[in-house]
Amino acid sequence: MLKVLHEGDAAKADILGRTASSFVIRCHSIVPAALGDLKLLLHLADGGSLDSVRSHRGAFSEPALAEMMAQSLSDLAYLHARCIVLLDIK
Repeated sequence: MLKVLHEGDAAKADILGRTASSFVIRCHSIVPAALGDLKLLLHLADGGSLDSVRSHRGAFSEPALAEMMAQSLSDLAYLHARCIVLLDIK
């Protein structure tokens, strides 16, 4: 997946470039673009949102929800240990 970060968002590219967690989208390459923008070549996560999965499969079981929360909290702990604060948690 190719994502364009506009001028002023370079810190996001730096953060993605420094992470190596199985729960964080992998950044394969960062390429300068026009007008100070950056192009990020990201791993394609084509599984859809949790809401779209729930819509097709029905409600998640309690063990599945517990596993998702454990993975999310593990990811947050990984980022916080590296002094990275995630502000876009949905």
